[in-house]
Amino acid sequence: MAHVIRRATAADAGTLARCRLELFRELDAHAGSGIGATFEDACSATLSQFLLAGTCVAWLVEVPGADAPIGSLAMLIFPRLPSPPNLRAIEGYILNVYVAPAERHHGIATALTHAAIEHARREKFARLRLHASPFGRAVYERAGFRGRADEMEFDLV
Repeated sequence: MAHVIRRATAADAGTLARCRLELFRELDAHAGSGIGATFEDACSATLSQFLLAGTCVAWLVEVPGADAPIGSLAMLIFPRLPSPPNLRAIEGYILNVYVAPAERHHGIATALTHAAIEHARREKFARLRLHASPFGRAVYERAGFRGRADEMEFDLV
């Protein structure tokens, strides 16, 4: 099936939020938390704000004539301080990589990942980061991502 990858705009925030909702439902990351419309609305509002501000870029994968996109990827853009090996002052965080179940294993996630990498190269990002699910790890490793053991996080919620 022929598909087209296009840059998303703020007008696509609701569609990107729907893909994010489906991703979280599938991963069952919030089992029992009642994930649904409230989460989707919050994601849509935030994505719209970030896309308009230029702190997020995103892509959708569409099939001509289909009702809904079959895939998505969003990349948050952050300032960073230069480091000795890398003086560039911007980096990206890839998230919301979703491909509809019936469309998987056709290179769509790989194509989305490469679109983000090419954007980052053009814009001279210092690096890209992401959190890989067990399902997506191989896609990212083939694209050149590698694991790190030097990060920690602190949840405030």
